[in-house]
Amino acid sequence: MPVKPTGAVRQAHECRVKVGLLAESNAARHKDDGKSVIARLRQCLIDERGATAIEYGLIVALISVTLIAAFAVISGALNDILNIIIAALTPDP
Repeated sequence: MPVKPTGAVRQAHECRVKVGLLAESNAARHKDDGKSVIARLRQCLIDERGATAIEYGLIVALISVTLIAAFAVISGALNDILNIIIAALTPDP
């Protein structure tokens, strides 16, 4: 009757098994399907899966730059208005 490993030996064995399974699944995912480098590059240029995310990112960046510019323009006028209000609320000595 074989002896079953316990404790740290068992954990080490389970880790080796998991790593082996991960390596096998990773190799299966990235197996060479016979395509040439040119064919892979051509496929990458045709693929548009990430284009929408990039477009949304550019829109968010444009909105952010616009808001920052608007706040920079408005801040001077807002500062003047608040100084007028502060001057009106403070009593003259």
